Amino acid sequence: MFTTLTTTIKSRQNLREKLHLTRTRKFESMPLSIDGITFYTTHLLTYSPHNEPHLMGFMNNCPLPVIKNDDILVLKYRYIVTLNTLIYALQSTLQSCAVVDPKGHLIFLLPHLLSRCRSVTVYTFESEKYAAENEQLYATLGAGAVITTNFGSLNKFDAVFSEIPLPFCDNKRLFGRFSYLSASPPILPDNIKELPLSPDEIYPVLAGLYYVCDFKKLGLLRADGL
Repeated sequence: MFTTLTTTIKSRQNLREKLHLTRTRKFESMPLSIDGITFYTTHLLTYSPHNEPHLMGFMNNCPLPVIKNDDILVLKYRYIVTLNTLIYALQSTLQSCAVVDPKGHLIFLLPHLLSRCRSVTVYTFESEKYAAENEQLYATLGAGAVITTNFGSLNKFDAVFSEIPLPFCDNKRLFGRFSYLSASPPILPDNIKELPLSPDEIYPVLAGLYYVCDFKKLGLLRADGL
């Protein structure tokens, strides 16, 4: 189980609210279920723009994993959705990909790339970490990436995924948190589409189901377009 955590800042409308006779902040949680998996969505409803200590207090005291939109799990899931969307858009023309990942933060992308691209090159200083993952993937997929520390031109690849800023990248298809990741919600399966989720809850819910609840078929979702 897990809970998402989003914040809605309200304006004071009626007299009671304007006289500050209502609570400044209130957490509201709702249980939801999908395929036998139960999770929660939690909203902080607040009249104040200053909520960090209260959010931190909730996260520290909550017995469940808490997933916000800026969580690392959401970032990782957005990389996967972006890759899926790119593969769908380019179809058979996506032959080679590069991963620029000095510190090994994008290693989770490797199985997704190797199962769908003919050629993958990884530029990293974490060669041993990638080599161990590469060896396991070769045993299961029969494919492996080229791992190197010698950074060269990226123009020869069909797409590039980067964990660092690349302001002078010579490849037009550059994806990453410092360049571009799919921001629009993925095309949702019907059982998730029916859940009462606000737009800012969709990615945290999907990331929680995928990473915390091991709902791995969500790793195939894509957005409408890049």
